[in-house]
Amino acid sequence: MKTLFVSDLTTEQSITTFFLVHAKEIRNTKEGKPYLRMELGDRSGTLEARMWTKFELPAQDISRDDFVKVEGRIELYRDKPQLAILQLRKAKPEEIELGDYLPHTKEDVEKMYADLIDYAGSIKNPWLPGAGNSDGPINRHPLQEGSRGKNNASRLSWRAAGTRGWPVRSF
Repeated sequence: MKTLFVSDLTTEQSITTFFLVHAKEIRNTKEGKPYLRMELGDRSGTLEARMWTKFELPAQDISRDDFVKVEGRIELYRDKPQLAILQLRKAKPEEIELGDYLPHTKEDVEKMYADLIDYAGSIKNPWLPGAGNSDGPINRHPLQEGSRGKNNASRLSWRAAGTRGWPVRSF
């Protein structure tokens, strides 16, 4: 499980942690020297990252939506935090907990669901009879049973994290 999130980072901090790659490109400095620019993130936010040397080999294996392990230092550049990457590699599936990279609520999900059912039950529209009843549309939703949870992302399949579409449940 990830212990250091983007929201926890401070300037002049050395880190070794995992991130999800949101963007990756090789750019050139004003002097024409190539460098690796990445946007990395987790469930708490995103962070600009640069790797100035020895990036060619690891950059070949890494694409958008991959998980990576980085070692580097948080620096301040134009009043924004930026990660200067020293080492970079693609993460192994067993090193990643999907819930650490997908946003989720801090609220009590069971209470939120109960509030939703109460609200749906109060609907008095004749075209929506029984909206909040036990046989109503909210309770018949295929993901309703067993899918609520503070960190439901851990039930998602590994391949779903690498897609740009909606995650799918594992079977």
